[in-house]
Parts: sequence; structure tokens; C-alpha cells
Amino acid sequence: MTQSTENAPWPLAVLTLLAGAMLIAIAAGWLTVDPNDVHAPMWVSGAVGLVFAGAGLLMLLGPESMLHHWLAALMLAGFAAVGIWATLISDLQNLQGGLPFVSQETNVLFARGLFGFGAVISLALCGYAIKLALASREASSS
Repeated sequence: MTQSTENAPWPLAVLTLLAGAMLIAIAAGWLTVDPNDVHAPMWVSGAVGLVFAGAGLLMLLGPESMLHHWLAALMLAGFAAVGIWATLISDLQNLQGGLPFVSQETNVLFARGLFGFGAVISLALCGYAIKLALASREASSS
């Protein structure tokens, strides 16, 4: 069963799109924030903004859109970029939460593993979305 654009949750879509646009504007330096409130590089904020904006556009355009699979691939690439950053680059020593019965080092290792697993899954799904986008382009051209 496919969802038509008439039934799309457009208020949520617009809100999500605006949230993504705000994060992209912060990452681009068009909006300023207190540097003490930022705990990741600006490109990570931009990637998260692309994920939100892509989700909003997906909801607005609906599954019949030619951009559907490309937007899904863009969102998944953003998820993967954040996961790769958290796994390989970030300083997770300030990690909040975790399991109370293990050491902080074990919690950091666990968090890196989870972020890394998420990045691998996101990259695989991104590749699949690109495959679907190329297949739908070929199907529409023939």
C-alpha cells in the first residue's frame, strides 16, 4: 500500500524541513550559536541538517517522486557520515549515559561499536537506495 501525497503529514514535513534548514544554516555560518553549546564539528551539524531536510522533503514529495530514492540515499549518507565521525574521530570520553555496571572505557567502546554498526548499515542502505534510483531512472527512460 502506497501513501499518497494528499495523506502526507505536511505539518510534520514542514517542521522537519525547517529544522534541517536551521541546522544547515548553523553549519554554514549563516546563523551563529554559542561555541560552548557545540560539541561536534560544524560539518556534522550540516550532515544532521541534511538528514532532517531530506526527511521533510521525502514526506512532502511522497513515494511517487523521481527524487524519492536519491533523497533517501542522501539521508542515509548523512547518517553514515555522523556514525563514522562518532566511531573513528570523535572524543567520546564525554559520553553521557551508558551502562551503569561497566567502566567508562567499556561504555565508550560499546558506543563506538554501535555507531560503527549503524554507519555500516546506513552505507549499505545508501547503496541500495542508489541502486533503486538508477533502476527507476532506467525504467522511466525506456
